[in-house]
Amino acid sequence: MFLTERFSGRLALDKGNLVDIPVSTPNKDIRLLELIGQYNLSTNSGTESGTKIHKTASFFKPMSSSAFCGTCHDVLLYNGFRLEEAFSEYKRSPAARKGITCQDCHMGVQHGAFTGDKESNYKMDSIAVVNGKPMPPRKFTNHMFPGPDHSVIHPGIFPHNDEAVRDEAEDPATSKGLATIREWLTFDHEAGWGTKKFEKTEWKRVKKGGLRTPFPKRWKTRAERQKARRILDKQFELLDEYMKARDEVLRNGFHLGEVKVIKATRNKGIEFAVEVINATEGHGVLTGFIGERTIFL
Repeated sequence: MFLTERFSGRLALDKGNLVDIPVSTPNKDIRLLELIGQYNLSTNSGTESGTKIHKTASFFKPMSSSAFCGTCHDVLLYNGFRLEEAFSEYKRSPAARKGITCQDCHMGVQHGAFTGDKESNYKMDSIAVVNGKPMPPRKFTNHMFPGPDHSVIHPGIFPHNDEAVRDEAEDPATSKGLATIREWLTFDHEAGWGTKKFEKTEWKRVKKGGLRTPFPKRWKTRAERQKARRILDKQFELLDEYMKARDEVLRNGFHLGEVKVIKATRNKGIEFAVEVINATEGHGVLTGFIGERTIFL
C-alpha cells in the first residue's frame, strides 16, 4: 500500500514474533543478511544466543515520503472534528511545492529546518552500535523528533533506558533494569539521594545520633541509591541534549518581527505588540493537535 492521504493513525499491525516479521526500510540497498554474521545476530526465535533480529527486510518507499508522516499527523475524529491537520497544512505549503519533505526538516542536521541542500542536510554517521560494534557510516536520519514538549516524568523512567527500568514480572537478580516504574517513583532525586553531598550529610547526621531519612524499602541502602544516581546522571545528560534540540526547533519555527509601543505611561508602564512570524515553509505555527496550539512569549 502506498500512503498518499491521511489515515488518522488507524493502521493494522503485523502479527508475529520479532524474527519472522520482515522489517521495512526506505533503502533499496538491503544488506541485512550480510550484517547478521558480522554482528553476532540471531534469526532464531528460540533460545539461541545472539541479539534477535528480523530474518528479512523489505524496501518500503513511502517511509521516506511526507505521506508516511501524514498517517498520524492528520487526525479526524469519528465525528468529523479535525483534531490535527499538520499534514494537510504541509500539502498546501511552499515546502511541498519545492519537494522538501517532513523528513528533510525534522530528521536532518538541523532540528526543524532544511539546510537547502538534500546532500548536506543529512550527516554520514553510524546508525547503530550492535553488540558493542558500531555499524559503518551511512546516511544518518535523526530520530529524536524534538518538539515543544517538556518532560514532567520522573527521570528514572524517561528517557527510555533499559538499564534503568525493569518489568514488574522480571527477576531483580537477572534483570538488566535497576528498578520498576513504581520503585523509581519513590526515589526522591530532587532531595539529592545518591549524590556524594547527600550521602555524606546523611552519614554524619546518623553518626551523631540523628534520625535516618525514612527511605522506601527499595532504596534503604546507600549502594542502591548511588546506583540509581549514576543512571540519573546519564538521564539528565540526555534530557539536556533534548532541551537544546527543543530550543532549536522553537527558534527555527518562531521569529519575532516589529515591536510596536501602543501606550507608555509613568504610572501604568508600557503596553506593546510584538509581531510573531512563522519562519517555516512546511506548516503553520502553531500546528499539531488542538491542545498544543497555545504558546506563551
